[in-house]
Amino acid sequence: ADGEQLPFDVLVVATGSRNTSPIEPPPEAVTREQVAAHLHKVQCAVAAAPRIAIIGGGVVGVELAGEIRDRYAGKTITILNSGADILSSATMLPKSFRKRLLRLLASRNIMVKLNATAELDGHFSP
Repeated sequence: ADGEQLPFDVLVVATGSRNTSPIEPPPEAVTREQVAAHLHKVQCAVAAAPRIAIIGGGVVGVELAGEIRDRYAGKTITILNSGADILSSATMLPKSFRKRLLRLLASRNIMVKLNATAELDGHFSP
C-alpha cells in the first residue's frame, strides 16, 4: 500500500482454494506424468530461488511458507496479505491466535507484510 517494491525470484500466489498460480498444472497437463513434470519444474524453481514471495496470508499461504521454510532454511520468505490481519477469512480464529501466529512466523524468519498489494509485470511461471 505504501509503494514499497519487494524483489523476488519465485512468486507464489496463495489466494485461497481457487486461484491461478504457477503451482497449478496447466490445462494441457492431463496425464500423471505431465502433472508430475510440471510440479517437478515448480520444485526446481523454488529450490533455486533465494527469495520467495507468497501473495496471500490465508491458510494456504501460511502453510506453504512454513513448508518452504522447513525444506529450505536459508531462503528469504515474505507473505504479502492485502488485509489488515493474517488468516482474515478464517473468522472462527480469535485475534490472540493470529497474534501468536505472527510471532511464530517471525521466529521462523518468515516476513509478513499486511495491507500489502502486489503488481505483477509480465507473465510468471516456473
